[in-house]
Amino acid sequence: MMTHDARVDDPLELIPIDDDAWRLCDRRAGANDAEFVVAYIERVDAGFEAIWMRGLRRRSRHDTLA
Repeated sequence: MMTHDARVDDPLELIPIDDDAWRLCDRRAGANDAEFVVAYIERVDAGFEAIWMRGLRRRSRHDTLA
C-alpha cells in the first residue's frame, strides 16, 4: 500500500481506498466538508489517473503517484 509522505506543513494527505485507488484530501477542511476531497486517484495501465473534485471537474494522467 502506498501512502503520501506527508510533511508537517503539507496540508494534503493521500488516503488509500484500496490497493489501486486513493483519495487526495486537504487536512485543512473537515472530513465532512465538501472541500476535504481534492481528487480521486486510480492506478491505470501506464501510471495513474486523477479525477479532480475542486475547480473544473477534469481528469489528468500522471506517471507516478508522487
